[in-house]
Amino acid sequence: GTGGNITASDSASAALTRADLDSAAEFMLPPASSYIALAAPEVSFESRFHLLATARRWGCLTVANFTSSEMVAALASGVLRSVGLLAINEDELESVVGMKVDAESPEAALDLCASILCTEQPDMRVVVTMGAHGAYAFEGGRWCHCPALPIAPVSTAGAGDALLGAIISALCAGAPLTGSGSARRSFADAPVENALE
Repeated sequence: GTGGNITASDSASAALTRADLDSAAEFMLPPASSYIALAAPEVSFESRFHLLATARRWGCLTVANFTSSEMVAALASGVLRSVGLLAINEDELESVVGMKVDAESPEAALDLCASILCTEQPDMRVVVTMGAHGAYAFEGGRWCHCPALPIAPVSTAGAGDALLGAIISALCAGAPLTGSGSARRSFADAPVENALE
């Protein structure tokens, strides 16, 4: 599967090369740690690998997602060693753990996912979107859950990208990825306190 990615083929971004990335580096102003390197499936796997490895060396926040069909290659290639924040959906989670995930009780799959990914990169943070079952984030050795709003979606196209954009924005503003760990039943429970929310 493609993980629901509707722009992973026939995209102009697929023409981006390692040389393009290297030439763009000259325009970066110090400090590099203030930059975000986002590696998305619209760009070739090789170019994303190069971007992530280079950006990690520079000290950038490295963010990536991979389609379901790319997850095995991502695990085998070592690219995940350069990822600071990995965003995946339920299908991609299944590719990581190699089994069907029960969205109503995904705890075992999430724990296995964290074990696999932290073997690659011990400080990796992970966000997993689970559609109507909300989203989970892993940071500091524990998972936190944020419920989905109870709506009838017209389309879910771009939902994961929108969540990832909001999370990155919140992280840049200084919010932690996860909160205190107390379960939120709704957004009326308490003010938003972290990027996952």
